[in-house]
Amino acid sequence: MSLEDVQGRLIEAVQCTWRMPDREREWHAVKASWPDYRHHTGFGDHDAFGPPNAAAMPVQPKLTRKEMAEMEEAFAWLMAASEDDRRLIALAIRALAKGHERVPWMKLRRAMGVKRGADGLRMRYSRAMLKVCERANRRFGRNSVSRG
Repeated sequence: MSLEDVQGRLIEAVQCTWRMPDREREWHAVKASWPDYRHHTGFGDHDAFGPPNAAAMPVQPKLTRKEMAEMEEAFAWLMAASEDDRRLIALAIRALAKGHERVPWMKLRRAMGVKRGADGLRMRYSRAMLKVCERANRRFGRNSVSRG
């Protein structure tokens, strides 16, 4: 697997975590035994509650077992990097998963505790990702990492 392949799998894994159910939010959404009680501002006035489908939110598809297994596998590759490097990788991958075309290294400096040297973060990321790629390629029985 190339660096771009591994990076793409990590981006997909992060996006899968965003689709996972939030159990705490679901717990707070549990209805009480009392029926819903609403005050009407006027007889038959549906505008008091917004349009009829205002509460309808788009439902994201649930994760499949395959997606869950692939996500866990991709996150296991990160164990090849040191703890600080995993943090850097997580920040960079999260930015890419949000839709950035490139990693905003200047914005990551503060989160990583660096005052100068965004280029140093980029090089550190590259070295850490090479370790992650080597770990990922062990699964496929390959010894080398292709960068392109």
